[in-house]
Amino acid sequence: SNEWVISGNLTLSGKPILANDPHLGLEAPILWYLARIVTPEFEIKGATVPGLPVFLLGQNSHIAWGFTTTGSDVQDLFVETVDPANPDNYLTSNGSRPFDVIPETIHVKDGADVVIKTRASYHGPILSDIDPEAAALAGGGKVMSLAFTALSGRDRTAEALMHLNRAANWSEFTTALEPYYAPPQNIVYADTDGHIGFINPGLVPVRNQGDG
Repeated sequence: SNEWVISGNLTLSGKPILANDPHLGLEAPILWYLARIVTPEFEIKGATVPGLPVFLLGQNSHIAWGFTTTGSDVQDLFVETVDPANPDNYLTSNGSRPFDVIPETIHVKDGADVVIKTRASYHGPILSDIDPEAAALAGGGKVMSLAFTALSGRDRTAEALMHLNRAANWSEFTTALEPYYAPPQNIVYADTDGHIGFINPGLVPVRNQGDG
């Protein structure tokens, strides 16, 4: 993806110019769609994604912003050892621990519901339960789990984006992004008062070991 923002000192209008070109693979239908919301108290326009109650990219009456991905490594794979004495558990440094089991119901049109049970360790969901390649890499008696900052139960990214949509200045913009978790983004900024800026919010794991 590409983005840039330039100061009004360099433009004919004396106002900043911000551009954002978020690259995604060609799809039909495409992920992005453009929208505009106008109310007596508020106006916002830009790009959003079906199902989201926020604009990811765009501008309101006071500020504009754009995203590009940082490419930060925020995912880790862990190989867990299944407890040979109890296959419902896995081994940890503190002994045997049961997998978390989460039932998921998939509603099927004109058919019966399908119920599957997903497992997770304290690192995250067990990928090898659904991915044969991950299962082969993990090996016999082991499973592979995924740790990802976006899967944290403390993730407040949606809240951050709601506040971002209504921010009116640099202070409100940066405050809005304080609870942003994942994925890390390069975010450029411009406002109607002529200010420009750049911020890179998001969490990156602090790893004690491993290739991250």
